[in-house]
Amino acid sequence: MALASLARRLAPRVADAASALWTRGLADAPTTSRTPRFVDRVRVTAVGGAGGVGCASHDKSTRHHAPPDGGSGGPGGDVVVEADGAVKSLRGIRPLIKASSGGHGGPSRRGGARGADAVVRVPPGTRVWSLAIPPGAPAVQVADLTAPGDMYVAARGGAGGAGNAGGRRDARGLPSRGAARGAPGAAAALRLELASLADAGLVGPPNAGKSTLLRALTRGAAQPAVGPYPFTTVAPSLGALPPPHPAHDPVIVADVPGLLAGAAGGRGMGHEFLRHVSRCAALALVVDASGAPGVPCPVDQLTSVRAELAAYGGGVEAAAWVAVANKCDAAPDGGASALAALAAAPAAAGAAAVVATSGETGAGVEALAAWLDRLTRGGGGAGSGGSTPDPPARV
Repeated sequence: MALASLARRLAPRVADAASALWTRGLADAPTTSRTPRFVDRVRVTAVGGAGGVGCASHDKSTRHHAPPDGGSGGPGGDVVVEADGAVKSLRGIRPLIKASSGGHGGPSRRGGARGADAVVRVPPGTRVWSLAIPPGAPAVQVADLTAPGDMYVAARGGAGGAGNAGGRRDARGLPSRGAARGAPGAAAALRLELASLADAGLVGPPNAGKSTLLRALTRGAAQPAVGPYPFTTVAPSLGALPPPHPAHDPVIVADVPGLLAGAAGGRGMGHEFLRHVSRCAALALVVDASGAPGVPCPVDQLTSVRAELAAYGGGVEAAAWVAVANKCDAAPDGGASALAALAAAPAAAGAAAVVATSGETGAGVEALAAWLDRLTRGGGGAGSGGSTPDPPARV
């Protein structure tokens, strides 16, 4: 009785203490991001379905002789890679993809059903590379799926085995009483790479304000991650630039992660993400012109970015481009000295223009938007035509 009475008196206190510990634990628990990881490159093995087995049977309904009536097996299914506008990443694609086998043949000349295809849905802009088996030889691009509905048959299914009703003959040339097995499906080792379908790209060192600039260019429609630290952007972000003229199409602009000096050797995030601007007709090379302590001068930043683009190759360095002195609102002189230095620097040779901008205040954003629209439509600039380009326009 004494123990029961003590338990009743202590129960409210124990409950209050447990509640306090639970609340404090929730408050102190670290928060984790549930944002799915962006995947833009995967390796897969595709295997077509095997053909179905043919049937060996005889029609016993006749009185004198039972002719063969076994049907053939159905063909195996194919592995198909298809571009789907609703898919945004290569995340979730399995490393082994197999199509279904064909159905077996049956008596009375019944053929087997065709095996179901295995469809791999990928974002538009996915490139398909064939990898050598065994490895060692260079990969070969076999498809570029740029529009929704584009398809590539990666591995075809095997043919179905013939039934004995099809007039099969044995090695002696006599009618065969048996049936054939189906052929195995083809196998292929593939690499899928996503290269974003952007018209223009923002490229520059980390913390140059590219994401803020993308927000300003798209008038807030694009919402990439923004923070006062390098490598806030860890995956490409896309936004539509409103056209300056009603007759023009919107310009799709891509913001890619920051490009460090030495990225070609693997420093920072490397430069593999530059394939997301490999389709771009125009680039904006964005540098930090704030003059903040520890920030390299804009000319050194531009020189480094151009060197990394040349090291990456793939035609990226040949795109029309403008130099952008960003964060001019934080510079003591409003970015005037940075603009003059960039315009006179050899690193700016070939630039269509040198533009001073601020993603925070919106200064110079309309001028940059006009240049991107002009260059993506094939408009000339300092780097277009002629062996000796004119000096870049200063905006």
